[in-house]
Amino acid sequence: MGTPNLTLVFDRKGQSSNKKTGVVELRISGDNVRKFISTGIHLYKKEWSNGSVVGRKDWRELNDQLQVILRKCREIVTRMMDEGRLDLNALPSALKSELMQQETFLEYAQEVAERRYRKVAPGTKRNYEVVLDFLKEWRGLTYFSDVTERSLTKMDDVLAARGLKEQTRWNYHKVVKSVVKQAVEDGLIKRNPYSRLDFKRGNGTG
Repeated sequence: MGTPNLTLVFDRKGQSSNKKTGVVELRISGDNVRKFISTGIHLYKKEWSNGSVVGRKDWRELNDQLQVILRKCREIVTRMMDEGRLDLNALPSALKSELMQQETFLEYAQEVAERRYRKVAPGTKRNYEVVLDFLKEWRGLTYFSDVTERSLTKMDDVLAARGLKEQTRWNYHKVVKSVVKQAVEDGLIKRNPYSRLDFKRGNGTG
């Protein structure tokens, strides 16, 4: 097998819009084999242009993250080729191991939600989707290290600034809190920051 081609692709399923995010993936192709690896970066349609993140305050940081993933993958490919054992099927797990904590809190939250979709009512599923879309757009809880009392309080402030009332904000926290609780049980977070926070449920919606 020759050297595989590594390319960053955005929203290959064509699902993004100005209101719905799509994911940036690393495409690895060669000898009629093609693999896609999620980078964990979700963007709106207008935030991707010519292979790069644009139009965001954190565009530099996100592009740097993408270049790190590309560089690491190239290093793995080169190492495999030098050892005469290039295997595209093994690349995703090798890259994940190389990046150590490649899975972000956002990716974990998405996985938890998808596991629960089969067991919840349509309305509950919609609540998860709304909250996940917000988290992907806000990016204040991207990594497990971001899940702190300060960040959760900041999230509440951001939601309030967008005009959401206490009841609606409480619903957002309910979803995030359930994911955080699962992460604690899975050993990914040592202490649940919600244990020291008390967001009021309120009575209004909005």
